[in-house]
Amino acid sequence: MTLDSFKKSLTPGLFKTLKEGVVSELQSDTLSLDELNHLGKQKILQEQKIQQKKIKPLVDNRIPKRFSLASIQELHIHDDLVINKVKQFVNAFDSKKCQTGNNMVLLGDVGTGKTQLACSIANVLKDKGFFVGYVTATELFAQIASAKHFTSKETEASLYGFYEKYDLLIIDEIGQKTPSASELNSLQTIIDIRSRNMRSMIAISNLSKDLLPLAIGDKAWSRLVGFDAILIAFQGPDLRQSSGELQFISSCKI
Repeated sequence: MTLDSFKKSLTPGLFKTLKEGVVSELQSDTLSLDELNHLGKQKILQEQKIQQKKIKPLVDNRIPKRFSLASIQELHIHDDLVINKVKQFVNAFDSKKCQTGNNMVLLGDVGTGKTQLACSIANVLKDKGFFVGYVTATELFAQIASAKHFTSKETEASLYGFYEKYDLLIIDEIGQKTPSASELNSLQTIIDIRSRNMRSMIAISNLSKDLLPLAIGDKAWSRLVGFDAILIAFQGPDLRQSSGELQFISSCKI
């Protein structure tokens, strides 16, 4: 493929992205299609990282330090269905499917590896240039409450807007305590905003599939598990207190 034919094959939007980067840097008029694709992907990844840095962090929702290097490979998952579902979720971000806001819901006992799996997925996506965030439900409630204070430089609305920007948002420890009406409204609002704008979430809870809808409300539950969401239920020993491997009792597409 020649450089001219490569330019003609680009959509106007993609060409605009590449023309001042990769395309202008090409010296050869006879690069292979694979070489051109590789250069194009590198440039797009670079642009994604630049745009990510431009987003002003209103709150610190980075992946926890304990899981900042967590990887899917170290989880020792032996359930092929679970492995395939995790790959499906990650790969969706490399396609137009990432615009559909597919979610993942991780349920199970304390210490069974839910947060580790979620952060492992987030680390993969972060390395690809996606904007990922992690927050516990308690931290989220505190951030929203702080924004409501008259001395705050941020507003409740600005935080809701910020939470929408994440390509992937992990909300951990949902249902750990009974939220107040105001706190529940904040959680429901964020879930609704992200669902309406097709932004993916991973929701984590120690509650069962039957109890979590009661804790967050039927509408919020519907938005979490709708649109081809993936549900993974965990069981096994507390991995924080043992060297046991992850065990899954079920995984299904709701």
